[in-house]
Amino acid sequence: MSFKEGDKITQGTGYLGKNGKQPLEKNVTFDDDIRKESGTDIYIIGINKDIFEDWESQIKYSLVDNFLYSFYKQKLVVDINNFEVDFSTIDEIIAEIKANKKLTKRYTNVLSYYGVLKDEEHDVFPLIGLEKYGIQPGEATLIASKNVESNRRVLMTRSAGMKIYEQKNISGTLKFSGIFYADGRNINDFLKQVENPNHDKWSADRYTDNPKLAKNLLKDLRKFIRESINQKYKEKIEDEVDAFGVSEFLPDDINDLKGKKGLSKQKDDIKIELVHKESTSSKPTRDYETSFDDDMSDDLERTGRKPGEHGGAESYGTGNGKGLGTGDNQNGIGGSMGNFDKTSGDQYLNKGRRNRSRITRIKYRCIEVDAAHGIHDLLLWSDHDLSNVKVDVDIIGDSGNKGYVSVLSAQVSNANFETQGHSIYLPQILKKRWQKIRIKLNRNTRLKLEVEVYAYTT
Repeated sequence: MSFKEGDKITQGTGYLGKNGKQPLEKNVTFDDDIRKESGTDIYIIGINKDIFEDWESQIKYSLVDNFLYSFYKQKLVVDINNFEVDFSTIDEIIAEIKANKKLTKRYTNVLSYYGVLKDEEHDVFPLIGLEKYGIQPGEATLIASKNVESNRRVLMTRSAGMKIYEQKNISGTLKFSGIFYADGRNINDFLKQVENPNHDKWSADRYTDNPKLAKNLLKDLRKFIRESINQKYKEKIEDEVDAFGVSEFLPDDINDLKGKKGLSKQKDDIKIELVHKESTSSKPTRDYETSFDDDMSDDLERTGRKPGEHGGAESYGTGNGKGLGTGDNQNGIGGSMGNFDKTSGDQYLNKGRRNRSRITRIKYRCIEVDAAHGIHDLLLWSDHDLSNVKVDVDIIGDSGNKGYVSVLSAQVSNANFETQGHSIYLPQILKKRWQKIRIKLNRNTRLKLEVEVYAYTT
């Protein structure tokens, strides 16, 4: 292994000889061929052909797996018993892999990357955004395609074209495969320094001069890949699919379809109103605090209004307006909001510190409003009145696995409600009525959503 010391590249000396590093008296040859051109000969000593009888094929498959881009860039040609492996003969090797189910399963990612290279309409993204590290635009290239068997990964390589590793976690919803190739002088020099001896990882800790800088550079490199893929293929999907616009021609509230008054149409029918106080702080005020754990229990106390005289038989309100109606008076909604006092009163929402139950008899619909800005409508319907409601929102991928998403805001009739992580907190949902919640997510693309509801039943 070579090391850089100042401006020089140094290398340890390797010996092949007798004990005590004594040289052999003559050249060592393993075959009759004498190399006359530069290159590398690999000899495997003591191979058991009875166990490894298909060794030639296995080496071919391994070469394609680890050096696909090297062959593509014509940086490598391998001769195996007079069978020459280069990019022109890889078609034959790929055909062998596809004809065998076990090989197809083992080398499924190779098929995806090979498809990217063979796709004449693949997309090319020159590297940008790393100028502050001394890496010039175009020193690396990302090649990607959505017209192949998607594995949602990017093969990471540098100047030699050898596979280092596969970058995952780029997008859980977009279909694509890609290859990243870093051949520029500056970026290749950096990546060589952070590459481990096994040539299968780039680690910032290996950049001893400034590990923090290396960590940021690798982070920005992944950011370039992620943003290039998301921006390109998100836009193309939106251009091709028009059926999602059908929702614009449907009623704004499903209750209208059943001849009922829409929750968003009639102010008197709204049973939920956010209580807040004026604040001069630049930070948004939270009117109640929430927490959630894996077991879906809520242990934090939520402070709010003491049941008072205003706003129905038992409404929360001590200010000038009426508060949240929870008693017999079903119209306990005031015309103006009361003053909110967090320092006194009973717990808000999670009254009595009970654990919520999972509500299984719940209907919901998710309607895309503006995917480019992460805006969706959730419509919920329950056959029971629910109080102290927590709504969890998740992404469902093509494989059926859940993905995490954050809810940035939630509104019911222009009133904002508490969100935390992927959860939305509502005081109540009335039975046998569709409740519409407009949410904004941290994902600006088309999504398939799943909803779970936890609450008290009444």
